[in-house]
Amino acid sequence: MTKAARLWLLIPALLAVAWFWPVLSHGFRSDDFLTVYYYDRDAGAVHWGRVLEEWVRPWFGVRDLYRPLVSFTFGVNWAASTAPSGFHLLNLLLFAGTVAFVALAAARLVPQRPLLAGFAAGLVVVLHPAAVEPTAWVAARTTGLQVFFSTLAYWTFLRWRDGDGRAIVPLLAVGLACASKEGAVLLPFSLLALDLVRGADRPRWRTHLPFFALVAGYLLWRRALLGVFTTAGASQTLTERAANAATLLQQLVAPPLAPAAWTLTALAVLAAVALANRRRAFWCLPWLAGLLLPGTTHVVLHDGELAGRFVFDAVPALALLVAIAFARAERWRTVIAVLAGLVALGALAVGGRAWLQRYDGDDDTVASAQRALLTAAADAAPGRPFGVTGLPDLPVLQPPLWGFLTQRPFADRDLPVVGLANVLTRNEVAPAVYGNAVALHALVTDGAGVGLWDLASRTVRPAARATSDVVELLRD
Repeated sequence: MTKAARLWLLIPALLAVAWFWPVLSHGFRSDDFLTVYYYDRDAGAVHWGRVLEEWVRPWFGVRDLYRPLVSFTFGVNWAASTAPSGFHLLNLLLFAGTVAFVALAAARLVPQRPLLAGFAAGLVVVLHPAAVEPTAWVAARTTGLQVFFSTLAYWTFLRWRDGDGRAIVPLLAVGLACASKEGAVLLPFSLLALDLVRGADRPRWRTHLPFFALVAGYLLWRRALLGVFTTAGASQTLTERAANAATLLQQLVAPPLAPAAWTLTALAVLAAVALANRRRAFWCLPWLAGLLLPGTTHVVLHDGELAGRFVFDAVPALALLVAIAFARAERWRTVIAVLAGLVALGALAVGGRAWLQRYDGDDDTVASAQRALLTAAADAAPGRPFGVTGLPDLPVLQPPLWGFLTQRPFADRDLPVVGLANVLTRNEVAPAVYGNAVALHALVTDGAGVGLWDLASRTVRPAARATSDVVELLRD
């Protein structure tokens, strides 16, 4: 493939930037606020000691997570600017790189029609609704960074197998992916699947042994550092994991808010044509299912919720399967693949745009709440905290994190705000357990007031003052 053709394959990456350009105006949401851990608010500089410490300890102190490279990128962001636009820009650039690597890998897999295959694969990644979460949500960079290095490994591995480049590049990509998120442990199997689909011309064990050895070393390091090899949750049964896997697979081929029947039918037709064009494409099917397994131990989905940070792991493999549908020169197969591809891309675009709009609405909710809180809590001071309740929960923001909206560098000055959701809301999982009422007593005695967040009006309404200094909590 000529250099000019490779440049043409960068067009899907440019389309990715254009498609997700609106997210650059978004602010922080949910766990994004926790990244301030790496920022010294008083000195206005990065806590590089905390950033580098993540290489030798559990990530954010969570027992079974190891993601030091993600922390390093957060440190770089904080060093550049405290504005959220820089965080979103890096997410977007990682995503554009992922699209480019998938397009280039597809061109390697389908040398008969590299431009058509590369464009089709790249557009599947751009438009799939699962791409919204790792692109528009800063904290989902864990997935975005892992998939970025995973797809770099795909492309450079195929180049190396074609006689271009050296093995050190995909090996380095695998190592960096492992330092980004735990799902990267499946990369050696992904490269083996690519070799099976492509067709190997020399002993596979000699080719793949270094990748398996690298991941084995990573797992031993995790065991020594964290005490566990993986993040598998012991509390989930095989039945629950199987149900989660089925849910994630459904979201991969028929994402929520996308026209499910159109999406599923079109992708099924493309898969059938791919299998007709190349029998080795069969290996893509177990590969797709396997890439979803890491998410099955953690995902707890609500109705209509898209687990993009788990589903996105398998989107590049789905895109490469679509690319193989264009591997043969027979006109009738090409016509079917083009028509089915257009339907699939259109259906995915509908779902992707709907999820982008939902994120736009969530961002507006957080921004409105921040403005309302800064106004309502203006009288708050050390020793006189302001309480707020009625706050929306995930995916917008976890109630314990709402106080971050009134803290530097997210606000001009620190205002002590206490979220009362854990005090005033019954725990449905454990109805006999109620929150600690100390904060509520303190607010009545010395507080600057209590506000009720009203989603309809986007305001914080002051709660009525108690007529007595005694607060009685009833088990009601």
